[in-house]
Amino acid sequence: FQLVTSGGKTIIFSELARLSQLKGSNVLILSSRTEILTQNGGALEGRGLNVTYITPKYKDVPSKKGIALAMSQTLKRRIDKQEWIDYIKSLDLVIIDEAHEQVSNFIFDIISDNCYVLGVTASPVRYGGQRQLGLDYNNIVSVVKTQDLINMGYVSQAKHYTLSAPKVDNVDIDYNNGDYNQKALAKHFEKKVIYKGIVDNYMRITPHKKAIAFCVSSKQTIELTKAFCEAGIKAKYLLSADNEDDDILSDDRKKLISDFAKGDFEVLVNCGCLVAGFDDPLIEVCILGFSTISLTKYLQCVGRAARKKGNKNTFYILDFGGCVTRHGLFEQNRTWSLWHNTS
Repeated sequence: FQLVTSGGKTIIFSELARLSQLKGSNVLILSSRTEILTQNGGALEGRGLNVTYITPKYKDVPSKKGIALAMSQTLKRRIDKQEWIDYIKSLDLVIIDEAHEQVSNFIFDIISDNCYVLGVTASPVRYGGQRQLGLDYNNIVSVVKTQDLINMGYVSQAKHYTLSAPKVDNVDIDYNNGDYNQKALAKHFEKKVIYKGIVDNYMRITPHKKAIAFCVSSKQTIELTKAFCEAGIKAKYLLSADNEDDDILSDDRKKLISDFAKGDFEVLVNCGCLVAGFDDPLIEVCILGFSTISLTKYLQCVGRAARKKGNKNTFYILDFGGCVTRHGLFEQNRTWSLWHNTS
């Protein structure tokens, strides 16, 4: 099922898992990131459910009557053992979070014919050479329109600002992921004029509001963070590689996210680490420091700032990559399909 980021997907499928367990079903929930696994587990435990976690440290095969949560990558590494194949074949319901991603595709080759699969995502779209969703799923159910959730007060209203963006017409498309070649794209965004434009417009439009910024490369991420700090704005960066040695502009991932949540600094700059599975409802500004032809990436990034919290009724999109022009407003109604054009 499709539901906009911040619309309550985790709550909905946690309840479906609970109801399935009451009927004696064996349920598995697959996640692609540690943050998503933790978030999903917390939602289930909050309903008083006993949950088994399949992690690198947990080696035992779960009970065949219960709810288990697994990192897709971890479970995939174990399917060379018959006891794990038997466990997967015993499943009655598999829930795949962030189902637009491909990391869980392997499960369809192992589950029994009687197993139900529910894919969950804000954007059921794949690109280029990625596997067609229609080969694994029968239908898409859009739970509710984004604008309806905004009108009902469950999601914040977006304020879009499209700002000067570099021309990327000459950047090649990577067929495997259906997006721009990131190395080539980075050359257009790793420029001082880009950093200055982002910082200046952030201060002009949303001065000192809590913000998350998305970049193309590690270099851009670090240099943009420096530009924010030089302008008197408290900022730190997060990269997928270990950056805890930089205790001035970065830190250990867990501590960095915790400090950001507490408000110790204003802008968290990252390169693809927090596109999905990261929730901080107090974020008011999403800075798009990249270009993309992926609607999924655009909506996932923007969704990081869309959650409602207290008196927060609106959030800001500062687009420096022409994303809004290409993909439209955050709240506009979209028609989804299980099939995508591969050319």
